[in-house]
Amino acid sequence: MNFYWPVITKLIAPFGKIVSTTGSGRNLDFSSLKSRIVSFGWEWMYAKSWYQTPNMISQHEILDKVSKLLDEGKIKSTLTKTLTPINTDNLRTATKMVESKHMLGKVVVKNN
Repeated sequence: MNFYWPVITKLIAPFGKIVSTTGSGRNLDFSSLKSRIVSFGWEWMYAKSWYQTPNMISQHEILDKVSKLLDEGKIKSTLTKTLTPINTDNLRTATKMVESKHMLGKVVVKNN
């Protein structure tokens, strides 16, 4: 995210919202966002279960809803490549694909 931060801070509209699912690896400068009253939030899929929050069941409900929408074809999976079976060659191939920084979507390594 740090690479895009200068662009994001120029493009965000007043009263806009920025959410990140990854860390930046560095401290981010929020000063340019203050005058535009921009909100920033982190999202971590496991926060509810990690901290045993009272609304923990909502994560299950969200995943059920996403599963249903996928099954109904209303949304499309980000899965773009499946390698089978699980073995060292396929694990190496999948790792190289991700590390190339040119891959779109997700890669899965699975047994038949």
